[in-house]
Amino acid sequence: MQKNLLKIIINKPGKDIFDFLLNPANSPKWLDVAEERTNEFPVKLGTIFENRGDLNSDEWTRYTVSYYDDGKEFEFTGNNYSVRYILKSLENGATEMTILEQVNAGDLPDPMTMAPFEKLKRLVEE
Repeated sequence: MQKNLLKIIINKPGKDIFDFLLNPANSPKWLDVAEERTNEFPVKLGTIFENRGDLNSDEWTRYTVSYYDDGKEFEFTGNNYSVRYILKSLENGATEMTILEQVNAGDLPDPMTMAPFEKLKRLVEE
């Protein structure tokens, strides 16, 4: 099992960040995906997310919400991969966001970097 752990402080309440993250229309704004969709909205435990990197592609990557604690924490699980977002409120109204991605077997093929999360921070703080 290989893991990647990232942390960032965002100057917004955790619920605002949580709602932004789980809105599939927002994903192309900060992630390297062209489109994302869900099988239901609002999102809950068991919701299926699909995204693709190119609008002309028929290849979709699928993730299921495998853990859900409204406003605080959620996890996406896909083929041998999972990523968990943990939002912790800080005293000054900001939020510490922890991102833990891991694979159950083998190496993490393309570990996340801080770049998309810095972009996310700019978007939600505007």
